[in-house]
Amino acid sequence: MKKLIIPAVVLIGLLSSCAQSNSKESDVISEKLVTADAAKRKPESELTLDSSRQYLQTAYLKMQVKKLQETKETIRQIIRQQKGFVLSSELQNNIYNEKTVAINRDSAMKVTELSVGNTYSTKIPTKNLDSTIFLLEKLGVHIDNSSQNAEDVTMQFLQYANNSNDSTIRDLKRVQASNNAGIDKVMTIHELRKQQRDATLENQELAYNIRYSDLKLDIYQNPLIQTLVIANTDQYTHYKTPFGYELKNAFSQGVELFQTIIIMIAHLWLVILFVVALFFLWKIYRKRRQVVKI
Repeated sequence: MKKLIIPAVVLIGLLSSCAQSNSKESDVISEKLVTADAAKRKPESELTLDSSRQYLQTAYLKMQVKKLQETKETIRQIIRQQKGFVLSSELQNNIYNEKTVAINRDSAMKVTELSVGNTYSTKIPTKNLDSTIFLLEKLGVHIDNSSQNAEDVTMQFLQYANNSNDSTIRDLKRVQASNNAGIDKVMTIHELRKQQRDATLENQELAYNIRYSDLKLDIYQNPLIQTLVIANTDQYTHYKTPFGYELKNAFSQGVELFQTIIIMIAHLWLVILFVVALFFLWKIYRKRRQVVKI
């Protein structure tokens, strides 16, 4: 009986382990299928636009990231993958608090609380704008602001498109027939040609802005503490001139001061002589008054 029980227990264990492994494999396969579906799923646009019309689209995204430097590199990769380019990039350090703590006689620790951020101005192909925003938002731990705007410029685009070269040629012929002065005719032709070139450039610029959308990106990191060892400037007030050196300077400056006073007296010798004469005259006058009274 015992011989039959042992093989039965072993067989049950093998069957249960096989069932568990099959369940794990099925779970892994289902997770892979879900991931593949998520990768294939295209991000939906927040805007509902008519595909038959022309739009100028702009977008703004502000978010908090975990590590700024690593995120900056990922942002550059995403923009390159989406066939876009960066027009400007600006790194910003916002200092909240700053203090210096002495750690020994010669050194001090400068402690700064700051927040690091970076702003981007980019151009993204309009067809890739939604996917770019979708990928960028995945990098943020907190989305502060995400907005998209579209301006309908269909009529403006059609107006530029209808300005063909045939109408310009007809205008030139009309000017040539109506103007008799050669210089006026030449200048008017040049003006019309300039208008044609300007219209062509405006049309090209409008077409470019329709094809590429403006995306402004603002990322920042949580405030962090930055420490830096610097010289202990508090010790600056402890340094004083030695007493012997100050006494030597006092004697030297005293001689210079005495010489200065003598020179001043020499310049005022006439005034001093006049004061002395007045003093002696006053004394003689006083003695004579005393003699008369007696």
